[in-house]
Amino acid sequence: MNTTISDIARLANVPAMTVSRVTNGGGPIKKETAERIRQLIIEPNYTPNLIARRNLLDGLILIKATPGDNRLKPLFESGFPAMADNFKQENASCNFVDSENIRGARLTVRYLYEKGYRKTGFMKGFMAEGDMWRFSMRRSYPAASIFTA
Repeated sequence: MNTTISDIARLANVPAMTVSRVTNGGGPIKKETAERIRQLIIEPNYTPNLIARRNLLDGLILIKATPGDNRLKPLFESGFPAMADNFKQENASCNFVDSENIRGARLTVRYLYEKGYRKTGFMKGFMAEGDMWRFSMRRSYPAASIFTA
């Protein structure tokens, strides 16, 4: 887990704002205090969280994230609030929401059928890992007890 600005502040026995001033180069700080903070930053490999640093976001929702993508690991390990959409993975390192693609496709097909549509088409685009919606639509005709000629 990454060292946070709060961790550095606790170790240096200073407010987090003082650590922030040292890392951002602002405000008057005693030379000895600044040096102690810099040393603490170097030792545990402190990496500033750029999103939190600028107060841009309260959290992050990831759309079409791919399980196993190592680029996401630092984000998940940072403790920054993040949730992934359609990111079903055993022992996921983040919160995720998954949908019932096949059930949703069945409901969609049945709805169209009940509204009188009999000549519906199916267009398949690029199928990313975990993206079963379009494929499920085509498979749902027989599953919804709708027979097409």
